[in-house]
Amino acid sequence: MASRAAKKVVKRAAKRPAAKTRAQKGSLRVQSWIYAVINPLIDVLNSEVSSLGKGHLSWRAHVRRLEFIRPPRLYLLSNGQAILEDFERTFPEKARPLRSHERFIAELTRRAAAAHDALVKQPAFRDRVLRLMKDYRQGETSDPFAGWSEAEAVEEGAEYLINHGQGLERTHPFWRHAVPILQEYRHGEAFSPLKAAIVECHADGIRLIDHLKDVRFQLCDEYDIPAAPVEGIASTDPL
Repeated sequence: MASRAAKKVVKRAAKRPAAKTRAQKGSLRVQSWIYAVINPLIDVLNSEVSSLGKGHLSWRAHVRRLEFIRPPRLYLLSNGQAILEDFERTFPEKARPLRSHERFIAELTRRAAAAHDALVKQPAFRDRVLRLMKDYRQGETSDPFAGWSEAEAVEEGAEYLINHGQGLERTHPFWRHAVPILQEYRHGEAFSPLKAAIVECHADGIRLIDHLKDVRFQLCDEYDIPAAPVEGIASTDPL
C-alpha cells in the first residue's frame, strides 16, 4: 500500500509545471524594481525624513490627511505601483518594511487629527487667536481679515501649530506674527502623542531607507546590474 501511494505522489509531482527560471544576469525585470521603485522611494523618503525632522507634517485639516507624507506606494505613479506589486509578490519579506511604514504613517495621521481637534475645541486657544486678530486689526485702514470666519481662523491657526509653522513664509502676514506666539500650545497634553508619533515615524523612515539601500545592493550584486541607469549604455548591454 505504501509503495502504491508513493507512486501516486510521484505521478502527481510529474504533472506539475516546472518552476519558472529565476531572473538572469542583467534582468530587465530586476532593473525595473530598482529604477522604478527602490530608487524613487529612497529619494522621496529622504525628503520625508527631512520634513519629519523639522516637524513639518503638511497636515491639511479640510481633507484630514497629510498632503506630502504618504504611504510609500502612493509616492509612485501607476506603472511604479504595478512594478512594486510584482516586487512584493516576488520578495514578500523584502517588501514587508514598506507595509510597516504605512502603519506608522496611518498612526501619525490619526494623532495629527486628534491633536488638531483637541486644539480647536480648547476655549483658551480660540480666545487667544481671536484676541491676536483683534490686536492686529487695530490701526489698519481696512479689515485685514475680510472674508475670514472666526471658525476658519481658529482652524488655520491650529493647522500651523500641527505643522510646526510649515509654510509661514508664503502665508498672510498675520500668521507670521501670531504663530510664534501660539507655539506655547504645542506643549499641551494633546501634542504629546503627536510628538511621539513624529519621532517614531521619522526613525522608521530612516530604517526603511537603509533597508531599501541594502536590498538594492543585494539585487545589483546578484543580477550584475548598476544601481542606477548609466547614460549611453543600454539596459541590456554588458558593462
